[in-house]
Amino acid sequence: MTPAHIIALFSLMWLNGGIPKHPGAEELMVAGATALMKEDYARAIPLYGAALRAGLEQPEYSARVHYGRGIAYQNTGESAKAAADYAEAIRIKPEFAEPHNNLALLYNAQGEYDKAVAEYTEALRINSDAPDTLFGRGCSHHLKGDYDHAIEDYSTAIGINPDFAGAYSNRAMAYLAKGDHDKALEDYWKCAWINQKIIDTNPDFTPRPAGANPGNDADNTGPDVITIYNNQAWLFATCPEEKLRNGVRALEYARKACELCEWKRPGHIDSLAAAFAETGDFDSAVKFQAWYVTLAPDDKGGKERLELYKNHKPYREMKP
Repeated sequence: MTPAHIIALFSLMWLNGGIPKHPGAEELMVAGATALMKEDYARAIPLYGAALRAGLEQPEYSARVHYGRGIAYQNTGESAKAAADYAEAIRIKPEFAEPHNNLALLYNAQGEYDKAVAEYTEALRINSDAPDTLFGRGCSHHLKGDYDHAIEDYSTAIGINPDFAGAYSNRAMAYLAKGDHDKALEDYWKCAWINQKIIDTNPDFTPRPAGANPGNDADNTGPDVITIYNNQAWLFATCPEEKLRNGVRALEYARKACELCEWKRPGHIDSLAAAFAETGDFDSAVKFQAWYVTLAPDDKGGKERLELYKNHKPYREMKP
């Protein structure tokens, strides 16, 4: 089955809303990808497993299935299984950059920043012009306190994608860590301007599918404006530079993000709580932060923010 046939099958199954009565390996693979796009990870995992057991025609497909199942495992908190699938995808297809990126994310979460840098570097060997990979490596350098290399990676990412708001935001934090407030404030304003431009020019938006590669436009149906609203809210609520904070606008954008995602993204509820705190409404901040903590009980930072709000203190961002 050629890639064109896979795409055609994907479209047909999407329209029909199901799996054939007697699915083959490729049909199961496409069904797994469909479940992944719908963020139905519990369904994606067994579908991908069934596709592997059924036997796929090409190694390329097997690599993609391991990668997709790895994403599903990663989103269900099964890090060891995710790492195993990413490693197998790389073994099958050595010139496959995406699993290296996701392994790096796992290493970052475990505090193993040198291993994360190594994975990002390998991904960049395969695809040197990937701004998201450069951004990720910058985050790893940043987290280990290597601000100069972090700034270098963020700057290279911005050189490839001048509208990379997240890279400006993180570079600002790295500049702050080095004590350069003027450059930090300049980057924060650039980040806010880019976010606002996206919001203003995309009144009718199509959210990016889950699992899509943000560095590949062919995989995207449009900017994820819900996330942009959330990012703008977080920036206005938690920016360490007072000149940029704006609690009223933060609250407006955080509410919009929560409404657009139908209150299904815990991180956006976290942003809403931060926005309430910035406006001085700490009762509401505590209410929504407590909800966030129940949705993300493993987030130590979420619990710390809850204590801040209980003590009538807003949160200020200082790390990527």
